[in-house]
Amino acid sequence: MPKYKSKVEQVISIKTFENIVNNAENLRDQSLISILYWSGLRKAEITGDKERMYYIYSKEAHRLSKIGELPKNWNHYPELRVEKIRPEIEGILAEDIELIEDELHITAKALKRGERLKPLILSVNLSNVDLIEKQWKLTSYHSKVWDMSTWQAWDIVKKASDGRLYPHFFRLNRASRIVDDYEITIKDIKDWFGWKSSVTLGKYLAKSGRGIRKISDSMKRRKI
Repeated sequence: MPKYKSKVEQVISIKTFENIVNNAENLRDQSLISILYWSGLRKAEITGDKERMYYIYSKEAHRLSKIGELPKNWNHYPELRVEKIRPEIEGILAEDIELIEDELHITAKALKRGERLKPLILSVNLSNVDLIEKQWKLTSYHSKVWDMSTWQAWDIVKKASDGRLYPHFFRLNRASRIVDDYEITIKDIKDWFGWKSSVTLGKYLAKSGRGIRKISDSMKRRKI
Protein backbone atom coordinates (compact mmCIF):
# COMPACT_ATOMS: atom_id res chain seq x y z
CA MET A 1 0.00 0.00 0.00
CA PRO A 2 1.31 3.51 -0.80
CA LYS A 3 2.76 5.46 2.09
CA TYR A 4 2.04 9.00 3.27
CA LYS A 5 3.77 11.12 5.90
CA SER A 6 0.92 11.02 8.41
CA LYS A 7 -2.73 10.11 8.11
CA VAL A 8 -4.73 13.34 8.11
CA GLU A 9 -8.38 13.11 9.17
CA GLN A 10 -9.27 16.71 10.08
CA VAL A 11 -11.21 18.66 7.48
CA ILE A 12 -9.30 20.99 5.19
CA SER A 13 -10.20 24.55 4.21
CA ILE A 14 -11.30 25.51 0.72
CA LYS A 15 -8.01 27.40 0.36
CA THR A 16 -6.00 24.26 1.14
CA PHE A 17 -8.07 22.35 -1.42
CA GLU A 18 -7.38 25.02 -4.05
CA ASN A 19 -3.65 24.89 -3.31
CA ILE A 20 -3.64 21.13 -3.75
CA VAL A 21 -5.43 21.47 -7.09
CA ASN A 22 -2.90 24.05 -8.23
CA ASN A 23 -0.07 21.67 -7.33
CA ALA A 24 -1.40 18.98 -9.66
CA GLU A 25 0.38 18.61 -12.99
CA ASN A 26 -2.41 18.82 -15.56
CA LEU A 27 -6.14 19.16 -16.16
CA ARG A 28 -6.82 15.44 -15.71
CA ASP A 29 -5.12 15.39 -12.30
CA GLN A 30 -6.60 18.71 -11.18
CA SER A 31 -10.13 17.65 -12.12
CA LEU A 32 -9.65 14.30 -10.34
CA ILE A 33 -8.83 16.11 -7.11
CA SER A 34 -11.80 18.41 -7.63
CA ILE A 35 -14.32 15.60 -8.03
CA LEU A 36 -12.82 13.71 -5.08
CA TYR A 37 -13.16 16.81 -2.91
CA TRP A 38 -16.68 17.87 -3.86
CA SER A 39 -18.33 14.49 -4.37
CA GLY A 40 -16.70 12.35 -1.69
CA LEU A 41 -16.79 9.43 -4.14
CA ARG A 42 -14.44 6.50 -3.68
CA LYS A 43 -11.51 6.54 -6.08
CA ALA A 44 -12.68 3.30 -7.71
CA GLU A 45 -16.16 4.79 -8.23
CA ILE A 46 -14.46 7.49 -10.31
CA THR A 47 -11.63 5.71 -12.12
CA GLY A 48 -13.00 2.18 -12.16
CA ASP A 49 -10.92 -0.80 -11.11
CA LYS A 50 -9.99 -4.29 -12.24
CA GLU A 51 -11.50 -7.47 -10.83
CA ARG A 52 -10.22 -8.08 -7.32
CA MET A 53 -10.27 -10.88 -4.77
CA TYR A 54 -10.92 -10.02 -1.15
CA TYR A 55 -11.78 -11.70 2.15
CA ILE A 56 -14.71 -11.33 4.52
CA TYR A 57 -15.22 -12.81 7.99
CA SER A 58 -16.17 -16.46 8.26
CA LYS A 59 -18.73 -17.51 10.89
CA GLU A 60 -15.87 -18.35 13.24
CA ALA A 61 -14.31 -14.93 12.68
CA HIS A 62 -17.62 -13.26 13.54
CA ARG A 63 -17.80 -15.33 16.73
CA LEU A 64 -14.28 -14.38 17.77
CA SER A 65 -14.89 -10.73 16.91
CA LYS A 66 -17.91 -10.60 19.23
CA ILE A 67 -15.86 -11.82 22.19
CA GLY A 68 -12.83 -9.67 21.36
CA GLU A 69 -10.55 -12.58 20.41
CA LEU A 70 -10.23 -12.06 16.64
CA PRO A 71 -6.53 -11.76 15.67
CA LYS A 72 -5.50 -8.64 13.77
CA ASN A 73 -4.15 -10.79 10.94
CA TRP A 74 -7.37 -12.82 10.74
CA ASN A 75 -7.18 -12.91 6.95
CA HIS A 76 -4.05 -15.08 7.21
CA TYR A 77 -6.11 -17.94 8.64
CA PRO A 78 -8.18 -19.99 6.14
CA GLU A 79 -10.76 -20.90 8.79
CA LEU A 80 -11.41 -17.22 9.56
CA ARG A 81 -11.89 -15.95 6.02
CA VAL A 82 -14.23 -16.38 3.07
CA GLU A 83 -12.94 -15.49 -0.38
CA LYS A 84 -15.00 -13.13 -2.51
CA ILE A 85 -14.51 -11.73 -6.00
CA ARG A 86 -15.38 -8.12 -6.79
CA PRO A 87 -16.19 -7.77 -10.50
CA GLU A 88 -14.45 -5.21 -12.66
CA ILE A 89 -15.71 -1.65 -12.06
CA GLU A 90 -16.29 0.57 -15.06
CA GLY A 91 -15.84 3.97 -13.42
CA ILE A 92 -17.36 7.23 -14.67
CA LEU A 93 -17.78 7.34 -18.45
CA ALA A 94 -18.43 10.42 -20.57
CA GLU A 95 -22.12 9.53 -20.88
CA ASP A 96 -22.41 9.36 -17.08
CA ILE A 97 -22.10 13.14 -16.83
CA GLU A 98 -24.69 15.63 -18.04
CA LEU A 99 -24.62 19.44 -17.94
CA ILE A 100 -28.05 20.82 -17.03
CA GLU A 101 -28.02 24.62 -16.90
CA ASP A 102 -25.20 25.38 -14.45
CA GLU A 103 -25.02 21.93 -12.82
CA LEU A 104 -23.13 18.75 -13.55
CA HIS A 105 -25.25 15.65 -12.95
CA ILE A 106 -22.83 12.77 -12.31
CA THR A 107 -23.92 9.15 -12.27
CA ALA A 108 -21.57 6.97 -10.23
CA LYS A 109 -22.33 3.44 -9.08
CA ALA A 110 -21.95 2.98 -5.33
CA LEU A 111 -19.54 0.25 -4.23
CA LYS A 112 -19.37 -2.05 -1.20
CA ARG A 113 -22.98 -3.22 -1.57
CA GLY A 114 -24.20 0.37 -1.51
CA GLU A 115 -26.86 1.93 -3.69
CA ARG A 116 -27.03 5.37 -5.27
CA LEU A 117 -30.32 5.85 -7.14
CA LYS A 118 -29.82 9.36 -8.48
CA PRO A 119 -26.90 11.29 -10.02
CA LEU A 120 -24.87 13.55 -7.78
CA ILE A 121 -25.30 17.24 -8.61
CA LEU A 122 -22.41 19.70 -8.51
CA SER A 123 -22.78 23.39 -9.35
CA VAL A 124 -20.20 24.56 -11.88
CA ASN A 125 -19.94 27.72 -9.77
CA LEU A 126 -18.20 25.82 -6.98
CA SER A 127 -14.44 26.24 -6.83
CA ASN A 128 -12.67 24.17 -9.52
CA VAL A 129 -15.78 22.28 -10.61
CA ASP A 130 -15.24 23.90 -14.00
CA LEU A 131 -12.15 21.68 -14.28
CA ILE A 132 -14.40 18.61 -14.04
CA GLU A 133 -16.54 20.02 -16.83
CA LYS A 134 -13.48 20.68 -19.02
CA GLN A 135 -12.08 17.18 -18.49
CA TRP A 136 -15.48 15.65 -19.28
CA LYS A 137 -15.83 17.65 -22.51
CA LEU A 138 -12.44 16.34 -23.68
CA THR A 139 -13.56 12.73 -23.19
CA SER A 140 -14.94 10.62 -26.04
CA TYR A 141 -18.27 8.85 -25.68
CA HIS A 142 -17.99 5.40 -24.02
CA SER A 143 -14.55 6.40 -22.62
CA LYS A 144 -13.53 6.92 -18.99
CA VAL A 145 -13.40 10.54 -17.94
CA TRP A 146 -10.50 9.67 -15.63
CA ASP A 147 -8.70 6.85 -17.42
CA MET A 148 -6.20 5.71 -14.81
CA SER A 149 -5.70 3.02 -12.19
CA THR A 150 -6.65 3.49 -8.55
CA TRP A 151 -2.92 3.45 -7.75
CA GLN A 152 -2.35 6.35 -10.16
CA ALA A 153 -5.17 8.25 -8.46
CA TRP A 154 -3.49 7.65 -5.10
CA ASP A 155 -0.15 8.89 -6.45
CA ILE A 156 -1.71 12.03 -7.92
CA VAL A 157 -3.27 13.02 -4.60
CA LYS A 158 -0.13 12.13 -2.68
CA LYS A 159 2.13 14.26 -4.88
CA ALA A 160 -0.21 17.25 -5.05
CA SER A 161 -0.64 17.30 -1.25
CA ASP A 162 3.08 16.89 -0.52
CA GLY A 163 2.53 13.36 0.70
CA ARG A 164 -0.04 14.30 3.37
CA LEU A 165 -3.33 13.17 1.85
CA TYR A 166 -4.83 10.11 0.16
CA PRO A 167 -7.95 9.80 -2.06
CA HIS A 168 -10.25 8.41 0.64
CA PHE A 169 -9.45 11.43 2.81
CA PHE A 170 -11.70 13.51 0.58
CA ARG A 171 -14.59 11.14 1.34
CA LEU A 172 -13.98 11.63 5.07
CA ASN A 173 -13.71 15.38 4.49
CA ARG A 174 -16.98 15.63 2.54
CA ALA A 175 -18.86 13.46 5.04
CA SER A 176 -17.62 15.63 7.90
CA ARG A 177 -18.71 18.80 6.11
CA ILE A 178 -22.16 17.40 5.31
CA VAL A 179 -23.01 16.09 8.78
CA ASP A 180 -22.25 19.52 10.25
CA ASP A 181 -25.25 20.94 8.36
CA TYR A 182 -28.34 20.24 10.53
CA GLU A 183 -30.70 20.94 7.62
CA ILE A 184 -29.39 17.87 5.80
CA THR A 185 -31.25 14.74 6.94
CA ILE A 186 -29.81 11.30 7.64
CA LYS A 187 -31.58 9.99 4.54
CA ASP A 188 -30.07 12.80 2.43
CA ILE A 189 -26.57 11.81 3.56
CA LYS A 190 -27.14 8.11 2.88
CA ASP A 191 -28.51 8.93 -0.58
CA TRP A 192 -25.43 11.01 -1.45
CA PHE A 193 -22.86 8.44 -0.35
CA GLY A 194 -24.85 5.40 -1.41
CA TRP A 195 -24.92 3.93 2.08
CA LYS A 196 -27.62 1.35 2.79
CA SER A 197 -26.51 0.89 6.38
CA SER A 198 -26.30 3.63 9.00
CA VAL A 199 -23.25 2.08 10.70
CA THR A 200 -20.63 4.13 8.83
CA LEU A 201 -22.76 7.26 8.99
CA GLY A 202 -23.14 6.82 12.74
CA LYS A 203 -19.38 7.10 13.17
CA TYR A 204 -19.30 10.44 11.36
CA LEU A 205 -22.28 11.73 13.32
CA ALA A 206 -20.70 10.77 16.64
CA LYS A 207 -17.37 12.32 15.68
CA SER A 208 -18.99 15.57 14.57
CA GLY A 209 -20.97 15.98 17.78
CA ARG A 210 -24.02 16.82 15.66
CA GLY A 211 -26.47 15.08 17.96
CA ILE A 212 -25.04 16.63 21.11
CA ARG A 213 -25.16 20.12 19.59
CA LYS A 214 -28.77 19.66 18.42
CA ILE A 215 -29.85 18.56 21.91
CA SER A 216 -27.97 21.43 23.53
CA ASP A 217 -29.60 23.94 21.17
CA SER A 218 -33.00 22.37 21.88
CA MET A 219 -32.55 22.83 25.63
CA LYS A 220 -31.52 26.46 25.16
CA ARG A 221 -34.55 27.11 22.96
CA ARG A 222 -37.13 25.29 25.08
CA LYS A 223 -35.54 26.05 28.49
CA ILE A 224 -36.72 22.73 29.92
